[in-house]
Amino acid sequence: NEPVFAGLEQSITVGFIDANTVIDFEHISLVFDFEGPNPSRDAQRISYSGLNNTFWSESKYIHLLPTSTMYETTNESGLPWVIVTYNFVFAWDWPDEEMGDLALLYKERGSDVDSELLILEHTFRVENDFTLSPSDYMVEDVSEPRTGAVADGTRVRKDDRLAFSGRVVYEGSNVPAPRDVGILVEVFDGEKLWSDGSLTEDGEYLIEVPLDSAKSLQSSPTRTCLISITNIPGRGEDMTGTLVSTTLRVIVDDAAPRVVRRMAPLNVIDVSPTNDLTSIYVEFQGSEDADLTGSEQLIHWVMRDQTRTITIGAGSSLLGMQQEGQTVYWTGEVDITAGGTILPQAGDFVGFYMTGWDAAGNQFPVVSNSEASPIPELAFDDTDFERQWVRLGAVGPELRVQSITVSDDHVSPGTDVEITATVINNGGPTTQQFKVAFFAGNADEPFDVKAIVGIEGGESIPVTVDWEVENVDRIRVEVDYGNVLVEVNDNDNTAEHDINIAYGQYLGWLDSPREHPLAWIFAVSTILILVVVATVASRTAVDLGDGAFSEDEEVDWEDEDDYDDEDDYEDD
Repeated sequence: NEPVFAGLEQSITVGFIDANTVIDFEHISLVFDFEGPNPSRDAQRISYSGLNNTFWSESKYIHLLPTSTMYETTNESGLPWVIVTYNFVFAWDWPDEEMGDLALLYKERGSDVDSELLILEHTFRVENDFTLSPSDYMVEDVSEPRTGAVADGTRVRKDDRLAFSGRVVYEGSNVPAPRDVGILVEVFDGEKLWSDGSLTEDGEYLIEVPLDSAKSLQSSPTRTCLISITNIPGRGEDMTGTLVSTTLRVIVDDAAPRVVRRMAPLNVIDVSPTNDLTSIYVEFQGSEDADLTGSEQLIHWVMRDQTRTITIGAGSSLLGMQQEGQTVYWTGEVDITAGGTILPQAGDFVGFYMTGWDAAGNQFPVVSNSEASPIPELAFDDTDFERQWVRLGAVGPELRVQSITVSDDHVSPGTDVEITATVINNGGPTTQQFKVAFFAGNADEPFDVKAIVGIEGGESIPVTVDWEVENVDRIRVEVDYGNVLVEVNDNDNTAEHDINIAYGQYLGWLDSPREHPLAWIFAVSTILILVVVATVASRTAVDLGDGAFSEDEEVDWEDEDDYDDEDDYEDD
């Protein structure tokens, strides 16, 4: 009870050994459905006559092909061997699709009746129904970014493109449908029909249905597509529904997932040696109205310099996801060294943005989620007034010498000067004690060391020492002398200040007029004024003793006495 397929070429070969050769046969016939309920109606015959070497069909349901042949040879015994091959096609409207039998009838010349041979091992049934192969039937979403299989209840975007593919086969078999009868596979999207009538030799079809082509259904929350096989000739039917669901119902999802905040890292990433920069923990929070199952989300990081204009490096990592209702948490780890090719420096910045899509293929919006505008932290978590970028720095202390001042830059050896070094902490607070050392020139040993017990983040502490000038060209100040504290950058713990030896030993006072010209001008002017005042005062002072005034008065009295004597002489 094996099937034979309407529309496909069939072949049956029979052989006879007859000493009179083929011309001894008036006819050799194959009778199908020989013992049907109504033999006069059901029996269908095709025949060959050796008398005139012709083939013919006595059935409108069996089309005998001109490729049918008769071949005459001899067997191993040397007797004539007649081989007849019938090539034929069952019509699409074969009347009985139930089991049929096959008989061989032949008549030799001189015989009054036909000889009959019932071929019981060759019962058959004619198959003219088609179905979509259940093992090959596939519906896929071929629109980026989300591609893959689609089933009932799958979420899609309203602009997705669905591809229906598979094979058309005869029912109950894996035999492909013929290509020359115009069979169509059609998909109805609720508004339009989409079809493929160009089956391959293996019966394959491919139909793409753009969901956005049905303008009247753009606001529909669901879409339904119906697939069927049409243009089947004769009595053949589409039997797909028995093995394959011909109805596909999908859910339209236009709500994109969103990432709303960065939960880790916050404010600063510690780039000190104690922190593993190849495994920085990241955590983000967002929302999704439906489902993220089956899709991947990547976190991308970009590192920029202190001005945030030059990109130093970038990378990405796959995130894990946990969804609680409509709230989604993403966690993962990133390597901001890019496999050791980047050396993160304090003061640089790192930003994060997420890519991916939900179960329907809706991608993350780029608002506050892009390379130019990274994912922000909440204002509640922000402590450095920079919500979108994370600064590379220190969670622990980060010490450096902010400034060095010397009370006198032009000195001579032996002069005592005062040196003040300001130490600033650009990192986190510490309660540990550290030292500040002062060195003269290239000396290995400091000439003075001061200890500081603890310092707050952002705090500046001045440290002052007295120094007797030596014959060196600079002084050096080193903070965290002895390298007690773990810092991000130890290279900025040292600073220098030049010393100008302008005079020989103990001659530093000669530099005073240059350094304090106004004071010297005032002093010299004051001295000159005092000298002038003293001179004038000495010349104009009143002498109350026997000085020049007394001598003048005595001379005047002597002159007066002489005058009186002259008067007396004249009277005489």
